[in-house]
Amino acid sequence: MSRGLRVLPVLATGVVLAVYCARTTGPATRRAVAVAPSESARPSLLEDLKAGDVLGEWTVERIQLERAPNDTPELAVDLQHKKGAGITVWVHRKENAPNPPLTTERYALTYGHARPGGPPPTQDDFARAMALVAERIRRTEATAPIPDGL
Repeated sequence: MSRGLRVLPVLATGVVLAVYCARTTGPATRRAVAVAPSESARPSLLEDLKAGDVLGEWTVERIQLERAPNDTPELAVDLQHKKGAGITVWVHRKENAPNPPLTTERYALTYGHARPGGPPPTQDDFARAMALVAERIRRTEATAPIPDGL
């Protein structure tokens, strides 16, 4: 048997293993856990914020509980800018988000998932959107229960 034919099974095994790993590990993604967390907890933490409400230049599209890429829970607040572009602000328990751009006493806020629909959001747009969500949390976090699942 030639040397090339002996190497072929090893190469085939390597290719199969690489394809399997790529399919099972894949890129880090967020996944929805629930359309909205506990009705008793979400409104008290976010001051009754719900889809259709307006925060400055942003309209709330959806609030849902998700799993972050590190498999910790997060509350996703999807916002649509009046000029059309959308973003997501995520609220995490402080201990679950290392080095967040914004924190409150008990929570960490991060952002991302810019969606097309107008001029792309700037870093200032992201910062203002996070600040608007954080303002609501700061007013309630001392007395509001932690949302179920967060």
